[in-house]
Amino acid sequence: MKKVSLGKLLIGLGLFGACAPAVLAAENSGVFIGGDIAYIRSSVDFQTTFDGIFGLYRHTVTMKESSGSLGGSIRAGYIISPNHRAYFQFNNMPKTEHDIDGSSVHIKGEQSFKTFVVGYAFTPSMGEQSRFLLDIHAGRASAQASETITSGLIVMKEEMKFSGTVVGTKIGAIYDLTENGELEYGIKIDGYSYGDLTSNNGRISAKRKQSDVGLFLGVNYKF
Repeated sequence: MKKVSLGKLLIGLGLFGACAPAVLAAENSGVFIGGDIAYIRSSVDFQTTFDGIFGLYRHTVTMKESSGSLGGSIRAGYIISPNHRAYFQFNNMPKTEHDIDGSSVHIKGEQSFKTFVVGYAFTPSMGEQSRFLLDIHAGRASAQASETITSGLIVMKEEMKFSGTVVGTKIGAIYDLTENGELEYGIKIDGYSYGDLTSNNGRISAKRKQSDVGLFLGVNYKF
C-alpha cells in the first residue's frame, strides 16, 4: 500500500476546502464558527537520556504516563453542502504534572500541548434535526515540558519543546438547536509523532510518543 505523506494530506484537505464550495455549494452552505470542550485521556511515552558528572556515564529514564484533563478548541470552517464540511481548528490542552522516582533518578515536572489542524467532516442526515459526524483531520502539534531531573548531587532544570504532526478522527453526531446554532458531540482519537529533542549542549536528549482518546461537546454558529 502506497504511503501518503502528511504534507500531501494537508494540501489535499486544503484544496478540497478551498475549491469544493464553488463546485458543491448548496442552499444551506456557508461559513460557520464554533468551539468545544473535551475530556482527553492522554497516553505518553517519554524517554530522557542525560550525562552524569563530567560525562562519565549516561542515565536513561523511561516514563509512561496516562492522565486525563479538560481542554478546549476553537474552529472556523465552511459547510460545503448538507453532507460535507471543511474547517481549521486550534486545540489547547492545559498543563499536567508528573512526579517519577527511579532507582537513581527523580524527575518532577509538567507538560502541555497544542495542535492546529485542517479537517473534513462527512455529515449525512439521521433525521429532521440530527446528522451523523465522521471526521478526519491532520496538522501540526507542539508539546512543552518543564523538567527538574535529580541524580545524586546533580540537579538539572530543562525546558523541552517538541514539534511534530497529529492525525486523528472524530465520530459523533450534530444536532440542530436553531436555524443557525448546532450542537456537536462524540468521541475523538488522535495520534502524535514528534521529532527527537537535544538540549543543554547535547547533554540531554529526549523522545516522546503520544496518543489521545476523549469525549467532546461543542457548539457551532452558521452564518
